[in-house]
Amino acid sequence: MSGGSAPPSATGRSRNIAADPRVSLALPDGDAPVVAEGVASIVRQPFPAAVVDGLRHRYDGWDVTVDGPDGRYVLLRIVMTRWLMAGRAH
Repeated sequence: MSGGSAPPSATGRSRNIAADPRVSLALPDGDAPVVAEGVASIVRQPFPAAVVDGLRHRYDGWDVTVDGPDGRYVLLRIVMTRWLMAGRAH
């Protein structure tokens, strides 16, 4: 990447969230993204069976319980604290 840095690894992101759990997400919504702000917590294995099954179904058989290139996967539970829609805070 020219002029920037590579994104942190999954391990780095987990460490960042553990240090400061405030997060923001940009979700596509037609003409403009919807931005959500919230607080994340790290969920470690074992994951609930319904979550594992849902991810497997949604992502073509992917198994979140099998280690990835950076080690064990973690999931993030995010509690939304604020929505920014079309530039307005809600």
